[in-house]
Amino acid sequence: MSQLWTEIFNSNRWIPPALSRLTADGTASDCYAISIKGAEIPKLDSHCQYQLRACFYDAAYHTFFGKPWQSRWIDGRQRLTFDETLFFHTKFKEQAVVVVLELVARNVAQAGPNNDTPTSSAEQLVGWTVVRHYKLGRAIVDFSHQGPQFTKYLLNAGTPKILLLIQEPIDDNPQLLKSAGNIDVAIQTHRLLARALDFVPDNSIFGFMDIVPGLESAKRGSALANPVPREPAPSCVDSLSVTFGPHAERLEAELCDLINRDRLFKDNKRLADHKDDEMVVLERRIRVNSTFFYEIGGNVAT
Repeated sequence: MSQLWTEIFNSNRWIPPALSRLTADGTASDCYAISIKGAEIPKLDSHCQYQLRACFYDAAYHTFFGKPWQSRWIDGRQRLTFDETLFFHTKFKEQAVVVVLELVARNVAQAGPNNDTPTSSAEQLVGWTVVRHYKLGRAIVDFSHQGPQFTKYLLNAGTPKILLLIQEPIDDNPQLLKSAGNIDVAIQTHRLLARALDFVPDNSIFGFMDIVPGLESAKRGSALANPVPREPAPSCVDSLSVTFGPHAERLEAELCDLINRDRLFKDNKRLADHKDDEMVVLERRIRVNSTFFYEIGGNVAT
């Protein structure tokens, strides 16, 4: 099923953490792997498809942040089986920083015009839970040493947005309704992920379907399970030509006008009395970033 650009953008957006959470550049990251086996819900609808989502939440500053993750859609059978492993690293070593898992459902009505793309209704949230990957006094086995030991987490009814309104402890808060089923989750450290810190941003959740440029592709599962960096390939750019199109000057004029109006509004001044005191562009700069190249089925992509 092809994705709309809005779906790709929303699934890969990165939301910065609270400013008070900024850490020093030399702070070491802790690497984790969260395995998810399956979920059980009271009323499993065979006419629905289900998806699992994950994101970071800071209970101390009441904010969601980082890069979220979404699983593939699976059909509703006797039991929901995801068999997913999520990988991430973070510099935040506090119990208030948690991972929120959401189970979402959509009703698949019928096949599309080509019998390959089903039409679906609006998505509905089935349940959600909080997973504390960092917890004082708890021994965690490394992902490379032992297989996952799953624990059942109760799913809360409603929406995780209620976290914005409640205080710690958020696990057993009486305002939460635990009546939406359970999900099997295992938390492990993942020291081998330290090899991929140059290729994976912090506070970003990746699954086995995500492609990480710069790492060798795994024959089975995710490349982040045992990351192996690719050999560097030196390259150079002989010439670079950039054009802004025929409307660049008009865009600059409109931008300066908006900035000028905003400035005068904050200073409580009239625009008509300050026509000569306007914002202008004094210098234009451009920054060009490089990216990785990787191959999919023999085709080179960025």
